[in-house]
Amino acid sequence: MAFNKPCIRCGKLSRQATCQECHLESERKRNKIRDSDPQRKLKKATLYGTQYRKQRELLKIMGGICYLCGQVVPPGTGQADHLIPSDPHSPLAITHAFCNQSRGNKPAQKK
Repeated sequence: MAFNKPCIRCGKLSRQATCQECHLESERKRNKIRDSDPQRKLKKATLYGTQYRKQRELLKIMGGICYLCGQVVPPGTGQADHLIPSDPHSPLAITHAFCNQSRGNKPAQKK
């Protein structure tokens, strides 16, 4: 059983090192700094345009098999992932959030 401990920023009791409010605040600050980079803005506009958003929603609604681990992704969960990282013309496939994040910007490894 995990015990609550004080947040390292505000002192409020939490199960993690920081409480939910402090964690979200630090995420907002980090994202604001990251999103102010003009190269990042251009890359996001290229990779995640209207066509990507439509395909992403369709994949999430349908669900399917995670192409990285081969397990079932229930409808309404998962993430759309480019098969070839950083290629805006690469087809999308459904993945678990964990699989997609652990893969990062590397080519897919066959399991």
